[in-house]
Amino acid sequence: MPKGDNTNGNNAKEEERQEGGRQGNTKGEAVAVHCLLGNGRTGTMLACYLVKTQRMSGIDAIQEIRRLRPGAIETHEQEKAVVQFYQRTK
Repeated sequence: MPKGDNTNGNNAKEEERQEGGRQGNTKGEAVAVHCLLGNGRTGTMLACYLVKTQRMSGIDAIQEIRRLRPGAIETHEQEKAVVQFYQRTK
């Protein structure tokens, strides 16, 4: 599901990506998440995954992804997307 660089995409597509990851995970399959450099979009997607699966707050998920990969989630819009995803899933 391609997204432009430094974008956060739209909510419907983000939910679709999450569902694809859940299906692979449920089957015990590895799920690869990547973008061009593995920072912005990848970090955003993985932070949303932590929100959903680990029940982390948006801020905590962002901090954890940045701890694991410094520089991840590059823009304010990407941060906002994670926080909004958390708010929708509480």
